[in-house]
Amino acid sequence: MTKNSMPGQSMTPTEQKVYFALSGSGGMLFDIAQIRSYGLCGEGMLRRALSSLVAKGRMTRIKKGLYLIGDTDPFIAGPYMFNGYLAFSSALYVYRAFDERPSLIYVANASSSATRILGGMEIKGVALHRRALGMTRHEGYIVSTKAKTVYDSLYLPEDAGGYGKVLRGIAMLGMGRQDWDEFLSYVKRFEGASFRRKAGYLFSVLNTAGAFVPRRVIDSLRCQGGVTRLGQGRKGSYVREWNLVDYVGKEALMGWVQ
Repeated sequence: MTKNSMPGQSMTPTEQKVYFALSGSGGMLFDIAQIRSYGLCGEGMLRRALSSLVAKGRMTRIKKGLYLIGDTDPFIAGPYMFNGYLAFSSALYVYRAFDERPSLIYVANASSSATRILGGMEIKGVALHRRALGMTRHEGYIVSTKAKTVYDSLYLPEDAGGYGKVLRGIAMLGMGRQDWDEFLSYVKRFEGASFRRKAGYLFSVLNTAGAFVPRRVIDSLRCQGGVTRLGQGRKGSYVREWNLVDYVGKEALMGWVQ
């Protein structure tokens, strides 16, 4: 920052009053009701001060009536923009199961598929409707649980970097018994035969590199039904055990294994 952009510079007395009251409170996110509760000034003057502070870069308006003060971490702010949680590759990154810092942040939520820019990063809402559940706080971030991260990434693998990165992420997550029980609860609640066979096959492939998925989980995914396609293409390999045609290929799925 330059000297002229430091807090306290180029601010009116009212703006300074608002800025220092909020920045000194120890919080980062404030809704308009919280800000009003400080009794700093009248409603009209307060709204003008907030608008000016946003314009001057002292604060960030996350959405109507919600403001962020301090460093604008899009991984923290993103979930508040969409009333959702970090998901897919963004969740894998938060759990350190994805090496590269994503250039696109995914926020799963109930209804919005809009895209916004914050701090130079693109934040994309993904509307999961009734599937938009299963979130927690991890190291200060609102993110899907480990189990929901696996489920969401299998549900929309393209948003997690593709099946190969999903499998690598599962291997890195370190899922425990409760995590797998939670995962199965989402499968039971939302999914049919196609998802189950895809997941069972993928977990079986993953386990060729280590015991990452319990056998009971894989066995619980076996089911009857028509042929399932994994991926797209002209040539695929039929897997009788899962009644599935794999158009991705084991080499692509497990290319991350050293």
